[in-house]
Amino acid sequence: MATIVYSNSDNDDDEINNNMSDEEEWSRETTRITNQRVPMPRDGNYYQPYNFHRRLVCYGDGGSLYLEYPVWIRNRLSEDSNYLGNNPREELLEVFYALNNKRKDFHKYPSPVEDIIDPDLLVCKPIEPPSPPSLPVFDYNDHCTYYEFRQKHELEFEQCNRWNHDPSTLRGSYQWIPNEFRICHGDNDDCEVHIETPISHLPMTEEYAKTYKNLEKIFAKLVPMFGEILHFDKKKGDTRLQVIVKVQSYNIQPRMKYSGRWHTEGRTENIRAVGVYYLFIDDELEGGALKFRPSVAPSESYANTWRIKVNRYVMPETDTAIVFDNSLPHRFCSIRNTTSIARRRTFLNFFVVCPHYPIKEISISNLPLISYERCLTLLKSIEDENNQQKLPDLVIEKILSFLKQNMWETDIDAKEFRSRARYEMLNEKTGWGGIQYGNTGDIVFIKSNNDWSIKKSQRLYYDMFALHHTESE
Repeated sequence: MATIVYSNSDNDDDEINNNMSDEEEWSRETTRITNQRVPMPRDGNYYQPYNFHRRLVCYGDGGSLYLEYPVWIRNRLSEDSNYLGNNPREELLEVFYALNNKRKDFHKYPSPVEDIIDPDLLVCKPIEPPSPPSLPVFDYNDHCTYYEFRQKHELEFEQCNRWNHDPSTLRGSYQWIPNEFRICHGDNDDCEVHIETPISHLPMTEEYAKTYKNLEKIFAKLVPMFGEILHFDKKKGDTRLQVIVKVQSYNIQPRMKYSGRWHTEGRTENIRAVGVYYLFIDDELEGGALKFRPSVAPSESYANTWRIKVNRYVMPETDTAIVFDNSLPHRFCSIRNTTSIARRRTFLNFFVVCPHYPIKEISISNLPLISYERCLTLLKSIEDENNQQKLPDLVIEKILSFLKQNMWETDIDAKEFRSRARYEMLNEKTGWGGIQYGNTGDIVFIKSNNDWSIKKSQRLYYDMFALHHTESE
């Protein structure tokens, strides 16, 4: 039976303490991380760094693991002669900054996070808790045996976020609303992308038509990298994907430091792959490498003894895209601003839902945010040729009565629900737990309380306890 080994999370002495004031210590640690980062491709092509390739490591008395880092990188996305003078990155930045200034959807101080497009800001109340996914039904027309089918989909099933389906939590009571992206495959890696349903909080109107076109251009550049994970079958024609879009900006104030926590993306959405496109990173910001670690890895003592480097780093730049499998836990290392003015790091996320476990369809309006209050104002504003209210109050009341059950009373109600869900998640026990089999020890990433409960019920994890909650390690 396995026994617990308390772990401070394996070789995390490369992290920067948010309260640290020693300039030499900051410089030393930042330099060490920088020296481990992979080089950015300069030819416009994508690649998987050599030290991210799958490899077998052996340690202890017969212990072994395959360490995998399914990560691909592409730089200079917006430098394309086909754009005919229009730079999609700059145009997207202009639109997103305008939305940010208008909406001011900022996290509470001292957090520097500013949400521009946030899928957790629900357009309606949670309707019913989503159910955990189940394995797909075997298709006898597929060119594989039943054993091959089970082997393929059980692995995929495990890699999806199925452990996070916990309807007893606020975050477990809803799913993000996906958008349908259609990929028209061309020769080699060329393709066209069409976004066919509206993105939450980005109306599919004439005002944002160019924004949608630019998002399609950027996503098309990521398609070959997503193909490394999703293995598109181009012979079947166009590929349809469910994709969730999220846009954030970190507004790092003078003398501020900020770091992320270990996580994977989504809870109830079965996110299979993640694409991050860095719209802008101020050159004056220091640190901020993106850090990856397999969900199961040798424990700290074994990694040190056998000189196994478990972590991998990518230092993103403006106009860089990074695509990775969502089974890989990740976080960004401490970032700081030593200048006298605020500096920004703005990025765009594409969360791709596993095609075998899609999100149940839900229709949404083109409105940025639905609420009873907003609909009432909108309906009353409809005027006739004499500039008089066209719809009688009785008709308006009747229309709203059909919608009221699933609508927020006000936009503030939607934000309050999101705040409560965030608070609940921040106080969950997530991070790295240690487990030892005789002389061989591993650390295991725990995504949520529900993940913890389910793993503890398995024989392999009976004795795992004292989960280490990591905010910045």
